Amino acid sequence: MKKVLCLLFCFLTLWGFNEDDMVNEALNAVDTKEYAKARDLYLVLYEESHKLEYFREAILVSSLLNDPQGTINLVLSYQKKSKEYDLEIEKVLADSYLRLGDVPNSIAIVESIQKKESTPLVHEILGSLYLQSNRVDDALAQFNEAYKGDHSERSLEQIIAIYSNSQNNERIGELLNSHLEKYGCSQELCKRSIEFYVKTKQISRVEKLLKEIEEKSPTIQNATNLIAVYAYEKKYDEAIEVAKKYPLNRSILLELYLGKGDFSLASNQAKLIYEESKNYEMLILSQIYFFETIKDNPNKDTILSIIKKLQYAISELKKQKQTPQSFGEYLNFLGYLMIDYDVDIKKGMEYVKEALALSPENVEFIDSLAWGYYKLGDCNQAKREFDKIPKAKIQEHNDLKTHQKALLECKTK
Repeated sequence: MKKVLCLLFCFLTLWGFNEDDMVNEALNAVDTKEYAKARDLYLVLYEESHKLEYFREAILVSSLLNDPQGTINLVLSYQKKSKEYDLEIEKVLADSYLRLGDVPNSIAIVESIQKKESTPLVHEILGSLYLQSNRVDDALAQFNEAYKGDHSERSLEQIIAIYSNSQNNERIGELLNSHLEKYGCSQELCKRSIEFYVKTKQISRVEKLLKEIEEKSPTIQNATNLIAVYAYEKKYDEAIEVAKKYPLNRSILLELYLGKGDFSLASNQAKLIYEESKNYEMLILSQIYFFETIKDNPNKDTILSIIKKLQYAISELKKQKQTPQSFGEYLNFLGYLMIDYDVDIKKGMEYVKEALALSPENVEFIDSLAWGYYKLGDCNQAKREFDKIPKAKIQEHNDLKTHQKALLECKTK
């Protein structure tokens, strides 16, 4: 900085000092985010004019640089020259100490600021600094003051965190009950509240609170929070009833229908999402869910229709070079349908092999390929493929046990 100032002074000696021009140059430097240049210009302006407002501007600009120690030095020098208490400059000093990790000096400055400006934000900052110094009681007092001032969730969560460390669940419950009843909750706070009430076996309590909140203030956010609780409790009918009152994302209703096990409505919902968004994954899911509704009494024409739609959706995803996380499962589902219902066994096996290329150790995919060989009458190859499945896995799934029995009785044609 001294070298820069020296060059500037040399320039002034040669060309003279024009205060207005230099002020404009400093302002332009700030506009173009050349903060180092702007700071130095303001310092020269101060040296030439002895006007403290220029020194003050140099400090404010310096605070925008990654030079906390340099800013601190400027502030300390400024304080020696200025007799008036400057709250904004004190904030810059506190921030600079914070950026250096100097917690004790930060605390001293913020305590001084608090005497002039006792706002919730200042209480929060001081509370956080006290926590860093392990002054837990002092921190709690500051966060309580901040919460009294604006009832912000940020302060509340700090208070709850302190009580959590001391396992004071009773006090946490009191705070949450009061806050939810009076102010409701954001999605994040509601999520944490639900977790707390579940842990302390008070889920009915939060359900009652969120239901009252939704009835008192019927917003999408409040509805979403209530739906989350109902879904956790597996009260899907109640959740669906609430969801239908709002223009929620269709995927929420889809998840609720699936939770309830209503594959017919889930299929319809996935189809609606596909029609609105042209998301081919949703077309695939609509067919998978539809199959669940007819699998106990399948019709060949219906199976062929499902296969045709699956082939179309999968080919479109390939064209778009989109491979969803469950793409292998979709390929296997299509392939297995073609194999199991004797539509086109060899083509079905090609789809299954594509799925296995994505996930070689997937038990369901291995079983599908083995079943394909079985359907072709190649019992030896079918058994070789099926033997790749761990015996423990076979005992976990009835379908695998059924296929194992069929393969044991199989004789190559």
